[in-house]
Amino acid sequence: MKFIFPFKDVSKLLLLLFAVVVLAGSGYRDTDVRLSRWFANGLAGKKICFVGDSTTSNATMLFKELNDFYAKEGEALYGVESILNYGENGASLSEFLRDRVTYGLTASIAAQADLYVISYGINDVRLGQTTENQLVSRLTSAVNSIRAGVPNADIVLRMPNSLLSVDINGYGFVKPNNNAQAYSTLLRNAYKRLENQWDNVVVLDTQDRVFGQVSPPSSTNMSDQLHPSSTGYILSAKVLVDLIGQKQPYDTAQAARARVSKPSAPYTLYSRAVEDPSYYDLVATGRWVASSIVGVSNGYVDFDWPKNKSGDIRCGDILQMARNHAFSLPSNCTIAPIGQNTRIYNLGRSLPPITMTGGTVNIWRAK
Repeated sequence: MKFIFPFKDVSKLLLLLFAVVVLAGSGYRDTDVRLSRWFANGLAGKKICFVGDSTTSNATMLFKELNDFYAKEGEALYGVESILNYGENGASLSEFLRDRVTYGLTASIAAQADLYVISYGINDVRLGQTTENQLVSRLTSAVNSIRAGVPNADIVLRMPNSLLSVDINGYGFVKPNNNAQAYSTLLRNAYKRLENQWDNVVVLDTQDRVFGQVSPPSSTNMSDQLHPSSTGYILSAKVLVDLIGQKQPYDTAQAARARVSKPSAPYTLYSRAVEDPSYYDLVATGRWVASSIVGVSNGYVDFDWPKNKSGDIRCGDILQMARNHAFSLPSNCTIAPIGQNTRIYNLGRSLPPITMTGGTVNIWRAK
């Protein structure tokens, strides 16, 4: 049977999927129960502590994504007070447990974080010196110690990435090198064995969701045999935020009231009214790149909508920024490519209404 894919323009499919997802609201997730302390009363003022080896300490792009995008207004980690990097280059879980590193178990407990993200094990197993049972025992000790020392915290066990089968830089990270697959499988099995063992601990299977369970000779998600690339970290940040991010439920009743009170511009009363596909189409979406501060004479917004599609946007469309702010583009606005992105300018002195520093920009059009 021949299957005909109805979307020749993939960007249109992505826009449709986005419009459906934003109405998904606060659907139940099992992790909402296991991370109930983390989600309780919102994320405002809360602290995340990452502990792990160099795949944590050197995860520049992971922390950039978390701090510069996901922690911005309108995004899933908005309100989080601090994200601590307690990673230790070259450290094993054994050394962490014995406080042989600066950010060992004692220091991690002293941080008194609301959520701990643990990713240890690569340096325990990559030289063939640790069995699966030993790694499970060490992970169990780490979890039990943090649970005892920070009883109100929740924990995510972030499974280490799979290892490449080829030592592409000749660093000798894995010995014997032909055991890369066996070590990757050992790591995954150890973490999987800890699923559903505690009521406040969740295992994030990054091998299944990002890196793959098979050790490849090379991958765009890896920079060398042990460490993820920027792409790998960006994807890792996304799957982590999918797990720990605060949902932003769409309020159908509030949107309906706004349409009754101000039918021509309900988004001025409830900015998310534009997210109802029965009334609006999503024309463009992308990450914020730059924008003017409030009060300048000629406001503008740049976002990473492709420059060759800037013509899809029209004056009179509604610009939604940081999810909680929406306004109609003035009739005399200008939309043009800038670099690889799109700029909307000639917005006047009052727009945009906030000084934005990150997050998502959406363009909607009334039906």
